[in-house]
Amino acid sequence: MVEIEEFRALLLYLNPHIDTFLPSSHSTIRQWVIRTYEAEKSQVQVKLQCALSKVHFTVDLWTSPNSLAILGMIAHYVSEMGVLQQSVVAVKELDGAHSGENQACCVMEVINDYGIDLKVGYFVMDNASNNDTMIEALSICMYINTSYFNHLCC
Repeated sequence: MVEIEEFRALLLYLNPHIDTFLPSSHSTIRQWVIRTYEAEKSQVQVKLQCALSKVHFTVDLWTSPNSLAILGMIAHYVSEMGVLQQSVVAVKELDGAHSGENQACCVMEVINDYGIDLKVGYFVMDNASNNDTMIEALSICMYINTSYFNHLCC
């Protein structure tokens, strides 16, 4: 819409000063969103890495109305200021099967991406059987043999 002259003219009519703030291309908005996401993610990374406590997770997997498997992760931790905090760390598509091993790869990617592999605490999930498999696979990945994780995910 921001590239359509008639729309721009309408906005200019409504607010003559908007031209300085109005993007000229649809890709500009995409860039703004990505830049904002990356800045916020960096702040969350620092908060998680500086947490006074272990980082505990709530994890859930569901199927969207358009049949995509979506994995959501929320991190729970005590901040540097001693305040209980929570941050959404992932809402991402799970490629492939809903298996526990596949979920473990996805969760491990998030943990590694935030640089908190040494701060991982407990996981809270529903009682789906693949969650048991996921925790077993994560345990193997994190504590016994990291090459197992590479074998599962590659």
